[in-house]
Amino acid sequence: PEEFVRSWRHIVDLYRSEGADNAIWVWNVTGWPGNLDRLPGLWPGNDYVDWISWEAYNMTGCEKMNDWNHVDSFEDALAPTYEWIQQEGPKHGIDPRKPVMIGEMGTTDIGASATTKWYTDVPDVLRRYERVRAVKLWDSEVGADCDFRILANEHARRGFAQAGKDPYVNLPERVRRLAEYAVTRD
Repeated sequence: PEEFVRSWRHIVDLYRSEGADNAIWVWNVTGWPGNLDRLPGLWPGNDYVDWISWEAYNMTGCEKMNDWNHVDSFEDALAPTYEWIQQEGPKHGIDPRKPVMIGEMGTTDIGASATTKWYTDVPDVLRRYERVRAVKLWDSEVGADCDFRILANEHARRGFAQAGKDPYVNLPERVRRLAEYAVTRD
């Protein structure tokens, strides 16, 4: 951990010394609960991190990821690290007001309705976790028993498409509606 922190700070300092002040530094960690006690030792410091990030997966059925089978929802995957950052982070010098990015998210096939619901719940979950400002989909096949591809699963595709219609996560829709509102006010 000490070497990681020194390396992180060294890279950030190099950028800064060269005048590159437009880089955003995203501290991306493994967000499963068994990793949380490692986070304080890996924290580079508030002056060296702009965003905090981790993944939010459901890996049920992935043979190589047996420890992750307890995740039933997007919220179950997101909440432990989010809550740890908010409650325990300050004790370790981590500013819990930093914006959060879910650097990777997705679910394996957990059955028709559960897979659909996993994705359709995403906008409501994000509304409750106000620090989360960005989410990135993990759309890949890790192995024959561990497939996160949206287009390979009709239930994932349906849930993802439905979630994408929610104005909270559909920025172009929000911008279009704001533009329409502005035109009607003129």
